[in-house]
Amino acid sequence: MHDPRKTNGPFTEGLARILPADETDVAEAALDRHYGSRRRLYEGIGSKLGVQTVYIEITPIKGTFEGHAA
Repeated sequence: MHDPRKTNGPFTEGLARILPADETDVAEAALDRHYGSRRRLYEGIGSKLGVQTVYIEITPIKGTFEGHAA
């Protein structure tokens, strides 16, 4: 099983942005496909506790992979 605390490949620089509400449907669908009922349970508990979901898009910057010049 994949350990999310471990790196899967080379490091790279990237740009991140918080998705506005009108762009979160695709992110939520992808997370739901991957995590399914576990995510829905987690989200349900979080909602009851007042936790707000924030979606962050990270885009790699071309030419910045570890070991390669930018």
